[in-house]
Order: sequence, then C-alpha cells, then structure tokens
Amino acid sequence: MIYVISSLVAILGRFIIGATFFIAGIGKIRNGKNKFLHSVLGYDLVPVSIATFVAHFLPILEILAGVMLVFGLLPQAVSVIAFNLLLVFAVTITVSLVREMDNDCGCFKHVIPVQWRLVYRNIFLMGLVLLMFALKGGALTINKLLAIQTSLSHPNSTIGLVVLASIWGIVLLIILLLHHLLPHRPKGAKQATPF
Repeated sequence: MIYVISSLVAILGRFIIGATFFIAGIGKIRNGKNKFLHSVLGYDLVPVSIATFVAHFLPILEILAGVMLVFGLLPQAVSVIAFNLLLVFAVTITVSLVREMDNDCGCFKHVIPVQWRLVYRNIFLMGLVLLMFALKGGALTINKLLAIQTSLSHPNSTIGLVVLASIWGIVLLIILLLHHLLPHRPKGAKQATPF
C-alpha cells in the first residue's frame, strides 16, 4: 500500500516537475534569448560568454528534461539532471538574496523578482525529484513499458540516492540558516546594489 501511494506521488511529481520545466523553457524561448540573457546577467555571477551559453541552451535542456520526465523516459537519469538544475537555481537565487540584489529570477516568461519563496519552491521540487529517483519514476514510465534498463536502474542506485538526499539536506539546512540569519527588509524596500 505504501509503495502504491509513494509511486502515485512519484508519478504526480514527475508530471508537476516535467510540466514546470517544459513551461519554463518554452516561456524563455518565447521571450527571446536576449531577455533571458539579461536575467542571467542580472545575477552578476558569470561572465557574458557563459551567460550567453546558458541563455542559449538552458531553455532547450529544460524542455527536454520536462518532456522526458512527463513521459518517464530514463526517469532516474533525468531526475539527476532535474535535481542539479533545481540546486543551481536555488543556490543562485539565494546568492542574489544574500547580496541584496533586486533582479528578475528569469524563471518563467514573466518578470518575477528573486525572493525566498522561489528558493523554497526549488527545495520542495528537489524533494519530489528524490522520490522520483528512489522509485525510478513511479509505475507509469516509458522505460517500464519498453523494459529499458539503464545503469541507474540497478540496486547500486542506492548510493546515488544517498548522495542526492545528503546534498538536499545540506542545502536545505544552509538556506534555512541564511534565511533566518539575514535581516528581513520590508516588502518593496529599495535594495542595495551588488558589490
């Protein structure tokens, strides 16, 4: 019974995260790469050359990961990709918040300022990804329908799960501490410029 419930949660999580990545990637493409490039540069973390690379290829990666998650194609491998993307997003937004920057997160089509709510959303989605990884995407996957075996489908994937869960726990702890220790500004208060 527990396996059935957790498998249904994994399937639902796969659809939620897959749709989120797909919609985010499509939104970035529809806005044009220059708008997304501006969002990436707004974080002031990478040089223009890397930001340009990210602006070109991240939307495509998000769309591919989204489609593969929704259909359950290589769910464990794509779960690792999704986990790492969400990790980068959470850390990047956290760095921006710690630096008191007032920039667009670049998450979807519309302008959304960086905020703690987005960090916690990504942490929550990372938790769903862990469940998807542990349950190999749930019961309804293309891999299971076609009996596709991958190296991640073997019992050795327990080590991968432990590593991902450890990273998730550490990141969650650090973000909670940062959020708790940082002074809270009133909503709408003007933020300081970065370094």
